Amino acid sequence: TNVYHIMLRGINQQIIFEEEEDFQYFITILSKYKKICEYKIYTYCLMNNHIHLLLEEGTEPLAKIFKRICDKYVYWYNHKYDRIGPLFQDRFRSEPVETEEYFLSVVRYILQNPVTAGIVSSVNQYKWCNYAAFGREKDFTDTEKVLSFFPGREQFLSFINAATSEKCIDITPTNYTFISDKKKKK
Repeated sequence: TNVYHIMLRGINQQIIFEEEEDFQYFITILSKYKKICEYKIYTYCLMNNHIHLLLEEGTEPLAKIFKRICDKYVYWYNHKYDRIGPLFQDRFRSEPVETEEYFLSVVRYILQNPVTAGIVSSVNQYKWCNYAAFGREKDFTDTEKVLSFFPGREQFLSFINAATSEKCIDITPTNYTFISDKKKKK
């Protein structure tokens, strides 16, 4: 299907989004390279130290897509926070999404990630995912395919907000404190 659930994680549980500007810039990069690489993004969720995407390859393979995205973001992030070196742990992790059932499970899993992490109590409260794009706030993501599985938006919203114990690739929870590179601006 060329559809993958992708996860990027900050090195050593490094925070990769310190401020709203960081989240916004990463979203801008996703949108920019979507046009260049012609991939489709069905859903995404940016957490403070990791990223989840449901993406379908376009004209370039995943490795090249994520080299472009990660290089652009890391260069910008390192310059902004006066740091050097890698920001992401290893390369991205991915798993193929080969059935419609698993496709929908991954959509729900990604959008529920902030709820599962205890950051918000409802999916619609989290700003750094494309949940709003499934409503009236269109963005660069490809929501039509996801919505085509449901007779209407209400059924989709009901599905997304339903409690689930689905498991997909994710970071391994630990008792470590997240590391930050944020510096006081002079």
